[in-house]
Amino acid sequence: MECRRNPNTDSLEGKELRSVIVLSFVFLCVFTAFISIQNLQSSINEEGGLGIISLLCVYIFSTLSNIFAPLAIKILTAKWVIIVSCASHLLYAISNFYPRLYTLVPTSILLGCITGPFWTSQGMYITTCSFKYAERTKKNASHILGKFFSVFFFIYVWSSIIGNLLSSVLLNLKSDKPHNLNITLTLNISNTSTSAKCCNRCVIEYCPRTEIIKDKPEESSQDKASLYYLLGAFVTCVFIGLLIASILLPPIPRGKPRGQSTSHSSLSSLASCGTLLRKPTLLLLVPSFVAFSWAETFRWTDVTNAFISCMDGVSVVGYVLAAHGFCSGVSTFLMSKVAKYIGRHRLIVILYITYISVFVGYYFTPESRPISLMAVIVCLHGIMEGPISAQLQATLGWMHGNSKEAAFANLGAWKCVSSALYFSISNSVCVRIKVILLLVLYILALPTYIGAELLFRKQRKETEIEIEVTETLKDNKM
Repeated sequence: MECRRNPNTDSLEGKELRSVIVLSFVFLCVFTAFISIQNLQSSINEEGGLGIISLLCVYIFSTLSNIFAPLAIKILTAKWVIIVSCASHLLYAISNFYPRLYTLVPTSILLGCITGPFWTSQGMYITTCSFKYAERTKKNASHILGKFFSVFFFIYVWSSIIGNLLSSVLLNLKSDKPHNLNITLTLNISNTSTSAKCCNRCVIEYCPRTEIIKDKPEESSQDKASLYYLLGAFVTCVFIGLLIASILLPPIPRGKPRGQSTSHSSLSSLASCGTLLRKPTLLLLVPSFVAFSWAETFRWTDVTNAFISCMDGVSVVGYVLAAHGFCSGVSTFLMSKVAKYIGRHRLIVILYITYISVFVGYYFTPESRPISLMAVIVCLHGIMEGPISAQLQATLGWMHGNSKEAAFANLGAWKCVSSALYFSISNSVCVRIKVILLLVLYILALPTYIGAELLFRKQRKETEIEIEVTETLKDNKM
């Protein structure tokens, strides 16, 4: 009897790289809007702290949604999770046209609830495509994982470039005076158009103040029109991403074992996150997840406030962050080539050591520095950040390829918890302490990552020996 092939499986056959590129452009469109709106949220919706409340809702519910991500993907499939996520991002962007507690908070909660499954689906897609491509072409799966994740992040980081340039240009459209909207993300309740008023010192000495400063200039109708132009551009971006996901993104298999009941499968999916966390290889990667998330949040918040806008004004922030995104994208692509020759594990060790030196650079940056020096340090930050993100996800997919949903759900959960923790201390801790904490985290993450690699290699070698012994015994019996 002829065995019928699964149509979902066939949908990726020969289209692995194309599917990764399509997925990358979906994320590019969606996060061009989200990252920029996130950066603007504490300024455009400052009244009553609505912008900060909305961001906290996103991150709190994102943490919870990562726990349920495997179950959501099991029920909806990865493609439909991505489509629903794009629709949620669209509603969130639209709600910023009329920001009220009853419009912005519900869409923020909805967005948080789908964010965990969204990023878990991204990891599943790329890991599945990588293994299928490696199997079809007989190439090294570890190298293909690094290559495919690098392709994704090379395209994805352009969301930061495009979003920041759109913010810088459109917010000053037809304006004869400097714009009063702060384009940086901050949890400081005294956020105003002049960052220097929020602190006594800049760079490493930057410390938030808690007094509310009431000299914010009144927003003109011209300013509001510029903001609406920008939000309109972001809504268009997300809608394009939704169309690409709906039309061009092929489905991937559900991966449900034959004969297993749906209820049992659902319960297994829900428990898989906690079960996988017992594995030493994943536990040893947790410091890397936390350190990377803190470094990312540090860039969103303190680099923009303390190191750029405090000294040079908000007008240059978008351009410096665009340069960061460009360097990150190019570096991600080039480092995937380097990993092929020196090995992914060696590359990550080199990146970690270099990243530590970047934070040392932040620590010793003088207040009298020229903007060019700050731009160089921020670009070096990007050169390290992009490849670390790509190679860290490739490592996770390589070590836990048999439990992709739970592995990437754990990654998302730890990143959200770490970001929420960073936000919670942002108003009460000076930048000097934050940089020291980042140095400590990466110094801890380096040996634990090496430990995870050594343990995984040992386990893999033992498994290969067991398989070889089993096959030898079968041959002898025959």
